[in-house]
Amino acid sequence: GPVALEYIFVLLKPVEFAEVVADLFCDGGTDLLFRLEASKKVLGCGKSVKDKKQLWDFQEKGYIHATDWIWAAPLAESTNMMWDVCAGWGQGQTPGDLQKRAALVFP
Repeated sequence: GPVALEYIFVLLKPVEFAEVVADLFCDGGTDLLFRLEASKKVLGCGKSVKDKKQLWDFQEKGYIHATDWIWAAPLAESTNMMWDVCAGWGQGQTPGDLQKRAALVFP
């Protein structure tokens, strides 16, 4: 999913990735790749609906890192292929979803 693309992006273009994540953290959006925004819903999410855990718990246990979240949630939301820990749905992503996202990240 989005995190797999994140890891590829980090390896291929580490400086660009850092700039995108900095924009998302600081400004809530970026135009460096395409218009990517962290919506109020994404920024306001603090707990998983599925198992009622705080996102901090996921970070502490190594399941979801802060950079994974700030990258993956806006990417999924902006491409209308929702992967949403807060909503508790969207975990089943198709190879086609990944291909569409990859085409945006690596034009």
